[in-house]
Amino acid sequence: MDGLKYLIFLLMINGAYMAQNSYEARLLSINSSANSVWNLDNVRLLGREHRMNGSAALLDDMSNEFYTFSAECYHDADGSGNYKRMPFFVTKEPICKVMKTMLEYLEPSVVVGVNTDFPINDIPCPVPKGQYWIKDIELNTDNWPTITPRGYFRGIGYIYKNGLTLAGTVEIVCEIKDRPK
Repeated sequence: MDGLKYLIFLLMINGAYMAQNSYEARLLSINSSANSVWNLDNVRLLGREHRMNGSAALLDDMSNEFYTFSAECYHDADGSGNYKRMPFFVTKEPICKVMKTMLEYLEPSVVVGVNTDFPINDIPCPVPKGQYWIKDIELNTDNWPTITPRGYFRGIGYIYKNGLTLAGTVEIVCEIKDRPK
């Protein structure tokens, strides 16, 4: 009997994990700091869906030898602008490792050759400097965690060169809300 309970428990967990998310995400803003190694000045959010369009410039080859990345996440449940720091963060890690891990969450949203020319599926290291185009990217949450709080999220990424010098910041704000039924 205990084996049957255990099997039912495992099936319930698996079903919860495989269930489609009951939420959707929409980008509200994306920007980079002045003189950032990632220049996002030409990236815009267009239309009611806030699709990401434009071009992003990577001003230097980014290798694990010279670049590291850390990030913080903030949450605002009601849109009042009162963001609270969440316990989710990325400690200083080599840039290529972080990009491979974080960009996996964008894979359902981006098709190389259709939405961008940035090699999101197979990121080379060093990541080559250059201008990368972006077209009609909407957030697809299919591979995001099943349970996520609703509200506004602000993620701030810090890019460091040689471990100490801040080479720029990238800030993304998105809204997560229930899917229409």
